[in-house]
Amino acid sequence: GCDGTSKTLSLNILLSKMQGPLSNSTLLQGLPRVQTFHLQLSERSVAKNVTDLKKTVVGWKSGNTFRSIPCIFMEEMSMAKLGPDGPLRALHDLLDAHQDSQEDSDGISPLQNKSRLRVGTGSNTFAFVATSNYRAG
Repeated sequence: GCDGTSKTLSLNILLSKMQGPLSNSTLLQGLPRVQTFHLQLSERSVAKNVTDLKKTVVGWKSGNTFRSIPCIFMEEMSMAKLGPDGPLRALHDLLDAHQDSQEDSDGISPLQNKSRLRVGTGSNTFAFVATSNYRAG
């Protein structure tokens, strides 16, 4: 979206309301609680920022005994390609772990058949949300 359109505010409000059984909304009470992990990307972002975030989320998941889902919230996603140390590559690794890499029952690897990739079923299941400023070209 364009600058100043309250992307971050809107998502923060939404994510703050997703508290599972503790939510004020009966609709949201039936859903798992969302634990948000933020990363603000900039021109100085490096791959280590993304890999450290992934380690934090995986560590949190291993110690989480509640019915909660981790949500990675990255702001200024377009900055990933500008970083000096390839944060975009680390981002690919993060998102690849978010997809199922197991063979389907017919023996065809999902990597060979892209239409069969199932988001959120990989070894590191989590929600992923990113914002970026739109610049008309």
